[in-house]
Amino acid sequence: MAKHRDYLFFAFVAGVFLLMLHSMNAWFLWNVEKRFLELPIFVLGVIYYLKHQSRFYFSSKIKIIFVLFSLAIIWRTKIGFTSILMLPLSLFLLMGMSRQYINKVLRWWTNLYAIILAVSLIGWALSWIGVLPSHGIIIHPAHDNYTYSNYIFCIRGAFYDIRFNSIFLEPGHTAMIAAFTLIANKFDLKNNAVLVILICSIFTFSLAGYVLIVIGYFLIALQSFKFKYIAKKMIPYLVLMIGIYFVGITYNKGNNLFNELILERLEFDEEKGIVGNNRTGDITDETFAEFCSSSDFLYGMSVAKYKSYVDNEYIEGAGYKLFLMSKGIIGLILVICAYYSMCRIYNDRRFAFYVFLIYALAFWQRAYPFWYSWMTIFLFAISNNFSYSRKYVRLYSQK
Repeated sequence: MAKHRDYLFFAFVAGVFLLMLHSMNAWFLWNVEKRFLELPIFVLGVIYYLKHQSRFYFSSKIKIIFVLFSLAIIWRTKIGFTSILMLPLSLFLLMGMSRQYINKVLRWWTNLYAIILAVSLIGWALSWIGVLPSHGIIIHPAHDNYTYSNYIFCIRGAFYDIRFNSIFLEPGHTAMIAAFTLIANKFDLKNNAVLVILICSIFTFSLAGYVLIVIGYFLIALQSFKFKYIAKKMIPYLVLMIGIYFVGITYNKGNNLFNELILERLEFDEEKGIVGNNRTGDITDETFAEFCSSSDFLYGMSVAKYKSYVDNEYIEGAGYKLFLMSKGIIGLILVICAYYSMCRIYNDRRFAFYVFLIYALAFWQRAYPFWYSWMTIFLFAISNNFSYSRKYVRLYSQK
């Protein structure tokens, strides 16, 4: 009976991981609709809950968080039966799990992501020297610009050239989720899986990913206000970063990938702030400026209007501007309230705020707050100090 219970838990978690990979646009899930994954996985989770109710506790705060996420997701969308399958149903079940099980899921995810990246990086290296053959061209069904050579263990596109994006749509996606996973593990580099994720993320040459990782590491170091601890953790890496910077700008007179893809994009730009802030083009910026002075600013564009703008290429790219045009200020407030409310049910408010800050920085360039990989890793990251009610502690201790 115990084995059956473990298998049921494993199957549900595997389903959640599948939802996470789907949100990250893993190439083998491009043609699978999320709703066909969400329902069976949620049903599996409900069966697990019915068999092991003592492992769950759904407080009123958790229910409010789920409602806030649900309202944010369906805001400015067509309401119907399919809208139910857009809701983070499986996330709700995860939030109700005990800290012990959430932490176990985090360990499994960290190991899985490390394995995916490590195997994919090896395949990526072999593909460049002709050892790993291509299995043809694949094109993302919703984005014709995303055309890749499929090497099964990794995909390579001409647009991203040498940059490593593993099995996912963009190198930035790969690095962003790596950064989230690293901070969820509090940059425990003694953990081999964490170290592998960090090393593999370097090959993405993602400016946004690098920034999130560096800031995330420094925030973790600042968890302790002891000067000696901060000096021990931060000064060696600051020296290393300064050394890397000078090597980057001087090696081959600056004609190297690291300088061209990272350092030069950090240069100041009067309009963008930095050169690398290029997630939207001029047409999208003009559309956003008009949107900010329109009546849509508060509520967001209608579904039909937003789709029309995308089809006519008035809107393209990623980041907070696209999110605001789609959801408006009200949608943004709902998202902020949902994530902030999740922070409020944990004891270590300072660390929760640091995680929230990292997500806010990521949102600036890649506003995907409803990705399962975003929501679940956020839950993982701040679950180490779960604030249980006395009732739940009593129930769990009697298990």
